[in-house]
Amino acid sequence: MGKALVALLHSPFMNAVASRALLLVLVALAGGLALTLALGVSLGGAATTEAADPTLEFEMEVKGGTPAGGGGCTTVGTAPTEKGDASCIVAGGSSFTVGVGLADPGALTGQVSEWQAVIGWTAGLTGPGDPASTKTYGFRTGNDCPDEEALAAPFLDVAQTAAIACAAFPPPFTDIEATDMIADFELTCGASSQEQVTMIVELLTGDAQSGTALFTAAPGVATDKDGSETITVLCGGPLPVGGIAELPDVAGTPVQRETGGGGPLGGALAAVAAGAVTLAVAGWYARRRRLTR
Repeated sequence: MGKALVALLHSPFMNAVASRALLLVLVALAGGLALTLALGVSLGGAATTEAADPTLEFEMEVKGGTPAGGGGCTTVGTAPTEKGDASCIVAGGSSFTVGVGLADPGALTGQVSEWQAVIGWTAGLTGPGDPASTKTYGFRTGNDCPDEEALAAPFLDVAQTAAIACAAFPPPFTDIEATDMIADFELTCGASSQEQVTMIVELLTGDAQSGTALFTAAPGVATDKDGSETITVLCGGPLPVGGIAELPDVAGTPVQRETGGGGPLGGALAAVAAGAVTLAVAGWYARRRRLTR
């Protein structure tokens, strides 16, 4: 038993496990409980279910701006999937906050084990993880993650992207918990330009786990019914006569990358027979290494 514990402690698996989960697993082992460990099969295994949910709804809002057209500074009640569908004026050189929240868990009501928001922005904006950037990001005070939080900027080594996630411990979240969380990303406008901020549903082409999504312990992943949504940010003033100029695609537009399988958030599942306790271990960073190596 002692040799087995030493081997477990020095394994790559344990290096990826959050300290809180590690403590519970070791306590279970010390008590002689039967413990079954298996890496989450959402690392690309065939059992993972990926789908757009026809009722699942994330919303994005630019705080610190003035509505200028279409859906304005929010995606609430709209589906701004094209440039100019929602336009928001932000003073040149000033900071603003992009907030992402879950309005409706859809078919995953009562089943959400992991919650993830991913955004991308065009080069005229400065955000978290950009060179020399001091921009902050994380869950909003009063609407924060109740359990295990994870952050990454840039996300999956894609420039001008950032991700904020939360895993229930133990799963699942209640619907109230899932819909109460708001992920905030701080960005700054340049002096005068037309830019975009996109709530990304699929950062890596064909991999719904690499974007804004909900995860279950089944395992499975479901995405927003409207797909990626974009707010056009008008830095320094209103629209010129003639409307929206042609804009470059946001940096977070889905890209072709060799992933080696797997999504960014998830982890090991531990079933302790003496209580039938299932532990959702925060293994986002372990998955991130698999995706980018």
